Formats: sequence, structure tokens, C-alpha cells
Amino acid sequence: GILELDLTQLPRPAPSPRLCTATPRELPWISWPWCRAPLPAPSPLNLFRKRRARGWWPCTMQEDDGQRLSGKVELSLELLTAQEAEERPVGKGREEPN
Repeated sequence: GILELDLTQLPRPAPSPRLCTATPRELPWISWPWCRAPLPAPSPLNLFRKRRARGWWPCTMQEDDGQRLSGKVELSLELLTAQEAEERPVGKGREEPN
């Protein structure tokens, strides 16, 4: 598959799989026991400003009556400068297909 992410308008991840809902616009709709209505969805996150994001994002599937949740992905994203990437290389020493 292919996925393109707009790193300036990244939907905020849910902190746990239980709070990860079907549409990115609703992440994370949290209902607290003492609150009757869910909190509004937080504004999108700009990874160029925040530099790190970690949490759960929903995977959806298009069906006749709209989208449905088909899975959840836990993901950590970190944006590095070229110098930081050189200082902290990753993936070295792994064998195929990793």
C-alpha cells in the first residue's frame, strides 16, 4: 500500500488503542466519567514544530455506507536534522527484509 502524510497537518494520535476511533478527525474523542459530552477533537499536529509523535492511529476501509475501522497502528514518528541522523544512525546491522 501507499500512504502520504501531511506532516504539517498530522491528526493527533490516541494515547491508547481503546481511545483510537474510526476517523482521524475524531482522535481522540475522550469521554471522562464526570463529563457528559466528549471533548472536542484536538487541532492537527505540525511535526516540524513538535518533532515527535507517538500513539495510535486508526486504519479505515471504505464500504458502501461509509468508512469502518479495519485496524489500529501504533506508531512513533521523529523528525531529525541531517546532522542528528548522521550522529544516530538506525537500521544498520539488520538483515533483510528488515
